[in-house]
Amino acid sequence: MAAAEQLYESRGAMEVVDAADVDAAGTPRPRWTIEFSGCDARVRFLDRHGAVWRQVDYRTIDGRLWRQRVSDYTYPDGSRLWEPSELMSEVESVVHPDGTGSLTILDKTKCKPGTWLVSQFSARASEAYWVDRPEFGGWAALTHPGRSAHEVAGTEAAASAR
Repeated sequence: MAAAEQLYESRGAMEVVDAADVDAAGTPRPRWTIEFSGCDARVRFLDRHGAVWRQVDYRTIDGRLWRQRVSDYTYPDGSRLWEPSELMSEVESVVHPDGTGSLTILDKTKCKPGTWLVSQFSARASEAYWVDRPEFGGWAALTHPGRSAHEVAGTEAAASAR
């Protein structure tokens, strides 16, 4: 544990995996993982089979973490572990501290699968997008999934991207 804490404090690359939930056999069923790379962080939220349903990227700006990118992934159903290539849709919002942003949608169920729809938007850069870098082990500030990519972008941007 001391080595992991030292690695975290030195801004080394490391991954933290949630092991709070276990199945009947005692095997951990992670709900999230956090990947630290230097000062930045990527949080992946997992369904009960281990598929990523949301990814949140935090970028370090002036010593704090900015919730810059939210990506939501939809699979055919929740019956099994789906591979990333089996996605039905991917919705990604990117917000910058100046309030500018973009919403990108890939919907593989449309007539022309693989078509990306992009919309630019202006949002009010909110204090809610900022998170202080947590103390080692205090991951709660990063492990709440927060708003979806559509919600981050707002109704107007989502409608224009469709």
